[in-house]
Amino acid sequence: DLALETFKAENGLVGAEQLGQLADQQLASLNQQLLDARNAEEQQRTIYEQARNLTVGSLEQGTIPEVLQSGAIARLRERFDALQERYSELAIHLGPDHPQMRAIDTQMTSVKQTMRTEIDRLRQSLQSSYQRATANTRSLAGQLETLTKASVDSAAVRSRLRQLETEAEAARTAYREATDRAEEYSRQQSLVTLN
Repeated sequence: DLALETFKAENGLVGAEQLGQLADQQLASLNQQLLDARNAEEQQRTIYEQARNLTVGSLEQGTIPEVLQSGAIARLRERFDALQERYSELAIHLGPDHPQMRAIDTQMTSVKQTMRTEIDRLRQSLQSSYQRATANTRSLAGQLETLTKASVDSAAVRSRLRQLETEAEAARTAYREATDRAEEYSRQQSLVTLN
């Protein structure tokens, strides 16, 4: 019993069953978190890949992936469309060197530059999100690996605890049997003495 209690104290154990259940719960929880993190990372990677391939030309054509829709890009796209429509209207009556045509052309160039800037900002933001998702996945994978190793070590400790519990129970049983025999022998000796 002393060896069993000493082993429990040295290893911080309450009971083998409780320790095993706790480790299993932690492993299951961390494994689910890792699966969720991998899914989130894959989503972020897909969105980032779409953003990397986005160009001002695709914005001009209106082919923007749904996940990349942003208010700023939508407003810039509307502004560009309005300028393009105005440019087409004026082109019918005015020549390309007319001051109004040049002004609209300058405004369209400015809107295109603003779109490029917004696309770059969006790319950087999505890249950061993807990198955070990747770092989170790596961190969880490392934690899972550490916890798995600890669980293996814990299994060895639990096995040793069960062995000590079995040895202690066997010693208790042997002690009870010996005391029962001693009491029986003592009773028999009392009867012999009385007889």
